[in-house]
Amino acid sequence: MRKLPPFKIHEQVSIITQDGEKVRGTIDECVRLQESGHKNKYFVLERIRFDNFPGYPKTLFRIGYFMLGKKRRMRNKWVWGQYAPLFKKRDLQRLISKAQQEGII
Repeated sequence: MRKLPPFKIHEQVSIITQDGEKVRGTIDECVRLQESGHKNKYFVLERIRFDNFPGYPKTLFRIGYFMLGKKRRMRNKWVWGQYAPLFKKRDLQRLISKAQQEGII
């Protein structure tokens, strides 16, 4: 199995607001958890700090996932999930607990 990509602490991220503006932030902390019963999927919880995101607090959280790709171009490469993750109750509880233990939330 391929090695999971390194944490992206201090990496810049950008999002587009509902008004169409681009807002930049920095990944401050990150925690990952392997999905129970699946060795090829990891959930990720990131704490992101924004300097200029009007109407929002400076710190927001993003949940995503990595999984091994299946399509030809990305087969056996770790791919960032582009859709909202679905959790088993136990996995969500474990991810939140791990993030609390590590002081992320």
